[in-house]
Amino acid sequence: MPKLVKNAVTLKEAAERNILAKLALLNEWAVEGVPLIQGLEGTDSKYEYFPTSLRQFKAWTLVENSEAIRFKFGLFNRTGNDTLANYPVHADRARELIKAIKLACQERLMATEGDDLPKLKKEIDLLRRIIDIRSLEVCSAHEEISSLRKEVDRLLRALNNERSEFKRLLGVATCQVKP
Repeated sequence: MPKLVKNAVTLKEAAERNILAKLALLNEWAVEGVPLIQGLEGTDSKYEYFPTSLRQFKAWTLVENSEAIRFKFGLFNRTGNDTLANYPVHADRARELIKAIKLACQERLMATEGDDLPKLKKEIDLLRRIIDIRSLEVCSAHEEISSLRKEVDRLLRALNNERSEFKRLLGVATCQVKP
């Protein structure tokens, strides 16, 4: 009989850890924003899945999310109705975080619509011009490197010639000193 009690306590603790893990992820997204995932065409972006109701919170397992999120956080277990009801503070916190995330996503969506498109196009044009300038700088640097290599080769040949001349003169001087 005591084994069943111990097992029940262990399961209860695991259930609370699962709820706390879900709350921690929602809290992170409420603070930092829900990550965007690339659309299938690579042009449209959408938010990572997040629960928008307490019912969805209980069913949320991260299977609905991208592989990157599952890799980072693992998988959650479903939370039973009665289990979450046993932790009213956690249920209230989940409601608050869901509401905060929904509001933040709406604001973020409104901020990126409309007026920002011309601004983003100008920024893209500016970045393209910067890339062109950097490309020219790289080409110029390659030409300078090539020129410097030729100069190094010329100087090495001159050094070798001087070294040979020095050895030749040293050999002649050594011969004259010998009796």
